[in-house]
Amino acid sequence: MKYYIGIDIGLQGGIVILDKDGQVKESHAMPTDKSGIDIIELDKIFWDYEGSPAMVVFEKLGPIFGSSKKTTWSMGMQVGIVKAICAIRSVPYTEVPAKTWQKEMFQGIPAINKSGKSSLDTKAMALEAFKRLYPGVSFKKPKSDKQHDGLIDSLLIAGYASRKNL
Repeated sequence: MKYYIGIDIGLQGGIVILDKDGQVKESHAMPTDKSGIDIIELDKIFWDYEGSPAMVVFEKLGPIFGSSKKTTWSMGMQVGIVKAICAIRSVPYTEVPAKTWQKEMFQGIPAINKSGKSSLDTKAMALEAFKRLYPGVSFKKPKSDKQHDGLIDSLLIAGYASRKNL
């Protein structure tokens, strides 16, 4: 059985694991501690997939307009941690540009612009795609009616990987 492990890099990110039928097997908010990603807890998520037919997929990161040096450094460190855990656990991975997975997963979603701007609101579009493609799934934050953006992106990334049979 092949598993698709979608990861939204970031301290507010998430990890969603789909089974071969595209059903959510597991979901985890990105494990964090006071120093950033909790490497031990993140590694524990991968234990069950060591040597199994799985594929980890996460966004290929590049410069993010308006991001601080601290944020850029943190995101790069997180990518390195995920790559290291994949190597240690013998789980293959691939990086996919955001525009690539979004183009596939946002099909049929009308463009939603950021308030007062001409740029797309990809978080709002991801939420709409999530509702349409996975109507029985809920990733509500504890004590909130809001969905967890990191888990939604992770699920859509894993769904992209499953569709493309990566």
